[in-house]
Amino acid sequence: MKNLMFRYWIKSMAVIFVTLIGTALPAQQSTKNPIFTNKELAWIAAHPTVTVAVNPEWQPLQYIEHGQHKGLTVDYLTQISRISGLQFHFINSANFSQATQQLLEQKVDLISALAPPFLPSNWQSKIQLSQPYFVGATVIIGPAAESIIFDLHKLDGKTVAIYQDGIYQAVLAQSFPDLKLLKLNATADLLEAVANGNADAALGLNAALIPPMQRHFKGTLQLVGTVASLPLPVSFGIRSDQIELLAILNKSLDAITAKQANSMMNKWLEGINYGTPTWGSLLLYYRIEVLCLLSAIGLVLLLAYRAKAAQLAAQRSEQHKSRFLAMMSHEIRTPMNAILSALELIDRTTLDTRQKQLTQLAKDAAESLLNLLDDVLDLSKLESRHMELEFRPTNINEVLEQVVSLLRPKADEKNLVLIVASKIRKNTYLMLEPTRLQQILLNLISNAIKFTERGQITIELSLSLLAIDTQETAAHLAIRIADTGIGISAEQQARLFQPFSQADISTSRRFGGTGLGLAICRDLVNAMHGKLSLASEVGLGTTLFLTLPTQLAPAASKSEIAQEAPPTTVAHQPVQASVLVVDDHPSNLAVIEQQLHELGCNAVLASDGKAALDLIAQHNFSLVLLDCNMPELDGYTVARMIRNHEQRSERSKGRHLPIIAISAANDAEHTQRCLDSGMDGVLTKPLRLPALRQLIAAWCSVKPKPNAAPSFGSRPSEVALALFKAESQRDWFSIQQALIKSDFSALQRAIHRLKGAAYINQLHPLAQACVEIEQLLASNCSTAQLQSACTKLGESLQALV
Repeated sequence: MKNLMFRYWIKSMAVIFVTLIGTALPAQQSTKNPIFTNKELAWIAAHPTVTVAVNPEWQPLQYIEHGQHKGLTVDYLTQISRISGLQFHFINSANFSQATQQLLEQKVDLISALAPPFLPSNWQSKIQLSQPYFVGATVIIGPAAESIIFDLHKLDGKTVAIYQDGIYQAVLAQSFPDLKLLKLNATADLLEAVANGNADAALGLNAALIPPMQRHFKGTLQLVGTVASLPLPVSFGIRSDQIELLAILNKSLDAITAKQANSMMNKWLEGINYGTPTWGSLLLYYRIEVLCLLSAIGLVLLLAYRAKAAQLAAQRSEQHKSRFLAMMSHEIRTPMNAILSALELIDRTTLDTRQKQLTQLAKDAAESLLNLLDDVLDLSKLESRHMELEFRPTNINEVLEQVVSLLRPKADEKNLVLIVASKIRKNTYLMLEPTRLQQILLNLISNAIKFTERGQITIELSLSLLAIDTQETAAHLAIRIADTGIGISAEQQARLFQPFSQADISTSRRFGGTGLGLAICRDLVNAMHGKLSLASEVGLGTTLFLTLPTQLAPAASKSEIAQEAPPTTVAHQPVQASVLVVDDHPSNLAVIEQQLHELGCNAVLASDGKAALDLIAQHNFSLVLLDCNMPELDGYTVARMIRNHEQRSERSKGRHLPIIAISAANDAEHTQRCLDSGMDGVLTKPLRLPALRQLIAAWCSVKPKPNAAPSFGSRPSEVALALFKAESQRDWFSIQQALIKSDFSALQRAIHRLKGAAYINQLHPLAQACVEIEQLLASNCSTAQLQSACTKLGESLQALV
């Protein structure tokens, strides 16, 4: 037996040598077709399909994947099929013994894989073997600390894991009887048994054991030896009486080139599935690639984190800026309410020329301050993308007419000719944002008037239709504004649309302004997806071109506009409008009361929401002016309670009481909150007599008096001052209580209330003291600093009283 195995080993080594030499030589694309004898050709014709028994013990040399037979054996049979024309039909066998029995019983014609050294002697006369198509080696896998093994007898008395019913079982039992055989079903089980200590070694085909060992057990198991006495030359097995089939197989194998054999070998090795690799094996064989991949992932995560952090920081900064601008707007508009109201009332008194000049100067300065505040807020909204545009059916001719009527007096003062040429029909409605478009036109035309000393300003409108077959027809609105003013050089035009920029410094000194107007116009036009450009020459004038994409409004929208009903008003209005003013600041109540008296209205005052609700339940009012920020019941809650009462009460059924918010806030969120609570509109502080007159005319069935006997001087009235002194004592008590309790929220509210009243009554030093305390609260200062600042405030209040 040992001599027989030695002879097979010598033959196998010779086959390996010839194969290597053949691989090293330049392979030809093809060889001559094998010369089959007539008898062989007749056999092929009589047996076109050959049945093959597949032994699963030879995995991965042959295996089944997704129901298909794969492996090196199948590739060789496929190549033989191409050469000989035979077709092979595969039948699965449970093990080596079953496959051999099927062959001997003529149930199959061929066994796909047999190793001559392991063929029992009693079967050698019954089974013929083709020349080998694969030569493997029998290897021993053991623990990493195991010494090298070249002789299997070194494992006598030890446990060796092999395949259940495999090719090694009979040979090892006969030649190495002292080995303790542990029979398992799968390659993974063999290696796991050695790793767990259930076996001292595993024995099998090198192609089956080495790849999964390196992938899953690197560092734990290793190749400890090769059994030279058990080579594995793999051949096809055929019955002894199938002489023609044996010749056909051998001739077909001889016809396979070295290049084809090498290609099949590479395909087989690449297609073997040894299971999912472990992280250890990946790091061992691909450490550089893994490190590069992890570094790239880490870099991407770092960049994503920094981008997200930058985005959050930008959002926080934007929120802080928005809160700051909203607070500053509120704080500026509150004292401006008293300043402008007082100036308007003073202007209605008997003044000499010098006094009128000074009053007008103060009014112009206050107007400039409000315009600057509006421009800054608009620019901030545009830059932060918070400005919302509402496109609705708009008559562009009417919008332009309103703008021109407002600006014509300025043009008349400078003896300028204002020409309007519209090529758009009067009843044409376009989908536009009328409020912002009016703002743009006001700015552009007022600039033309400002920078033109003589000559004329021409405004032209035109509309270009892009389609005529849809209800909402696409169109382009073009507006051209040309003046004969001072003109702008090419160098100055380059920076003209930048914020806070004018043509040059002398322009600002000569004509005034902040340089925000054109920047806001440009951003508004961009938000409408339009274009704003200019052409100008120094001394010859400037022409502005404004184009906006738009659509013709649907007929249904236009009819809704035509039929739009005016706001519902109180059913039975008295001859004299009766206005309820609700505000928790007595000074504010006094100022608004005086303004309403100047307009010929009857003013009823309420200092909190509860008092206002009681008065509404007892009297019929033409209008309610409602402050939003009040203690206990704020303005939003009061408005909702009024609307709920109107729905439930039989007395108020079918009656709608107009409610207008009076507030220093003018942002869209505040306006929407007012409307959601049931209010009909928002009047922004400072309250102006023209705005109040227009409001009363719109909501009440009476016409306010255009002029009335003056009763309000340049200083706050004695009544207003007396009210302030009384309220300030209560405010001071609230401040002291908040300090004692360390209730900083209550302290903030009391200081804010006192500051607003101080501004309205023109007590600026006192208001400034309140501002300083608010700044301390915002900076999280110490209690000692707050107490010191409040002590100074108390001394100022005491001196006033």
